[in-house]
Amino acid sequence: MYRSTELVNQADDARINGSFQNALQLAYEALPTAFRELYTDCFPSSNYPVNWDNAFEESDDPVLAAANCIKDLDFSTCIEEFIVPATQRIIAALNIVGNTLRSMSLFRRAIYCFDQTIALCGKIEPASSLIVTGNASCAIKSLEYLESLLQDNNKIGVNAFIEAGKVCSNKASLLFDLGQYEQSLVLHDRHLRLTLQHIYPDDKQQTIARNNIGKAMVAFCKSSGDRSLLDATIEFIEESLAKLSSLCSVDFSFFERSRGIAQGHLGECILLRALNERENKMFLELVDRALKEFDEMVKITSGETGLKKDPGGLGIALSGKSQALLLLGRDKADIAIECGQNSYKENISCGARFRSGLSGVALAEAYLVQYNFEFAERELRNVTETFDKLLRELPDDHQRVSIFEQMSKAYTLLQYALFQQNKVEESVVWAEQSRAVSLKQLLGDCNVMPKLRPISFSAEFSQILDTAVETQSILLVYTYVELSQSVLIWLIPPLKGKPIFAASTPFDLEMINDMENEMDKELNFRGSLVATRVMMEMRIRTE
Repeated sequence: MYRSTELVNQADDARINGSFQNALQLAYEALPTAFRELYTDCFPSSNYPVNWDNAFEESDDPVLAAANCIKDLDFSTCIEEFIVPATQRIIAALNIVGNTLRSMSLFRRAIYCFDQTIALCGKIEPASSLIVTGNASCAIKSLEYLESLLQDNNKIGVNAFIEAGKVCSNKASLLFDLGQYEQSLVLHDRHLRLTLQHIYPDDKQQTIARNNIGKAMVAFCKSSGDRSLLDATIEFIEESLAKLSSLCSVDFSFFERSRGIAQGHLGECILLRALNERENKMFLELVDRALKEFDEMVKITSGETGLKKDPGGLGIALSGKSQALLLLGRDKADIAIECGQNSYKENISCGARFRSGLSGVALAEAYLVQYNFEFAERELRNVTETFDKLLRELPDDHQRVSIFEQMSKAYTLLQYALFQQNKVEESVVWAEQSRAVSLKQLLGDCNVMPKLRPISFSAEFSQILDTAVETQSILLVYTYVELSQSVLIWLIPPLKGKPIFAASTPFDLEMINDMENEMDKELNFRGSLVATRVMMEMRIRTE
């Protein structure tokens, strides 16, 4: 076995088990090793370039060093039969680095790493680099080429369907990151169909495809609100779990880990179903069922069933369990808080910043249910700071969808926490910031909104007052808080020095309509876009 292959395998194990820093270190070591092996195999009569050694020794970023080496590559005088296996080892190391950086929410660096994968593939003839390109994460450019050759099995061999499926999966994962869940679902489904058509069925590829389909279906259910899809998703994931149970004897480590992922997706989906059944007898039964799924995922990811501990997966499982416990009432809040705290620790330990933000939101919700508004405020301030940093690191607005969604939720909960502590003026500032975040999300990349900036409470509140004075209007600001099923309302008069009026009231669609009608006549109103969207949906349902 090549030394680089051994390092890549170790790095992949570390990444799967959530040891992201260790995975990076091993993959970084594999890169220069793989380049040396490539030169030994493909250019045996030439000396290894001194500048390549210098590139890796002098650079703090091995991926940047690899990029410089890739630029220098010239395969015109090499032994062609070794090109694909030699470059595959470099691609494998780059993929580990890219996927690990992606798990750590270091998106810019991950995308740069994936770009080098495509650059390396571009150095080779397309037919020779087919397998290499097929294994490259986010190698969108290779998809059309692979599909065009699917009918010519003599040219690309029996691996055609598997390799095309892998590229479908890579593109689908990228679309998922961009929030395009329906398109992602279509491609993941295509990946599954391609693996089923292959002459030698690959249970591992089918399992990966099925878990990705489940993940995309759950996300699509959440974003679309399509209740009819929930039952179909639950049925699909249950079928996947039945298949996994029969495969664990073949490769326990892989299929048991996959079972844990599927249990988490099923728990999420059942929890969504429960939220739609709040007024029915099925509600508690569904929540208990979701808890069992998350408990099973906790066992698998914590190592109780024999696997190595997976901190990232355990963080997801504990976060889901925390949310389920909250639905059972205040008497479960203490356990929910403990789960939320442990989830946050696990995600922080493996560097998963986005998931740590999600854990922080879940933990804050548990504190709010327990009426511990001070602790909830502390958590939510940390969460908004985390999400804001992630937003600044993303290269374009298209990739910010998931973070925007969670950021809006955190802002709304922070308004509620501040409001309940009588920090009325500060809560209205966050309401205005939440409107800006929601508008930015809806406008996408129209470039009509300024970049988000850290909140300066006194300056922001002064600007709100100036708006009321300049327009000589009473400003009505309101936000719908799903957690408490209530509306926060602020009235701001057009005179500085006058107190603002605030109230929290159970959600009443008719009351909001009456208020808006009155404000339309002689005043300005500034409802949260999140609240407005929710209210429109509720209006449609009630009609």
